[in-house]
Amino acid sequence: EIFGPILPIIVVKDMQEAIDYINAGEKPLAAFVYAKDNAVVKKFEESTTSGAIVSNDCGINMAMPGLPFGGVGNSGMGRYHGKFSFDTFSHQRAVLHRKQAMEALNMRLRYPPTSMAKTNRIRSLIFKSRDSKDPKIFLLGVLALLGVVVAGAIVFFQQQQESSI
Repeated sequence: EIFGPILPIIVVKDMQEAIDYINAGEKPLAAFVYAKDNAVVKKFEESTTSGAIVSNDCGINMAMPGLPFGGVGNSGMGRYHGKFSFDTFSHQRAVLHRKQAMEALNMRLRYPPTSMAKTNRIRSLIFKSRDSKDPKIFLLGVLALLGVVVAGAIVFFQQQQESSI
């Protein structure tokens, strides 16, 4: 990478040689492709990795506040400019809030000890809900069945560990 008023021009015999040359080295901060044919530009987009790709211009991407500026690998990490800078240096924490309203159902169906009766109850919820017009009911049934399967697997593996000790 050169941060200065010099733009190296590398002569290659064809598009594939250019792609091979780019891919043989470290990922560049930006790749500049000059072509009249949009298929050539698309081929470079799909076949190379760089912080940015610009077609038929040079360096303008740094002046566009609506585009992120940043590299990949050795050319840098992150995306900068305006909101992209804020997002790069911010942690987006996942937050999930559950209401306790369904906990009674969870205690009876989702949590161990599991039994065939619990599994059959959840199956009936799922299959009845397929006929329902409300996709939330079907999703609830699928999640409940998944919870029973996971809980059953946990109990099974805990019992296997205890018996092998």
